Amino acid sequence: MSTVLALHFGFATIWLGCVVTEALFERALLAGDRSAHLTLADLHVRVDKFIEVPAILVVLMTACGCGVTQLRLARPFTSCWFRDW
Repeated sequence: MSTVLALHFGFATIWLGCVVTEALFERALLAGDRSAHLTLADLHVRVDKFIEVPAILVVLMTACGCGVTQLRLARPFTSCWFRDW
């Protein structure tokens, strides 16, 4: 497995973990009073800003890297195919 693909799966797992963590935050704090709601909003902002958004960006960049690698590998076959047209 290539390094880019390993990074892609690793950061996709981190992103999924953030989604699960935010769901657990909501389950634990949503039934509370106003201060619990403010705490929940603050936790969401922190997780989104410092963990989830960077993880999504790395997932997108590694997805582009994997796509470019696949295109580079398929290029000799597609060039032969296009030449026959």
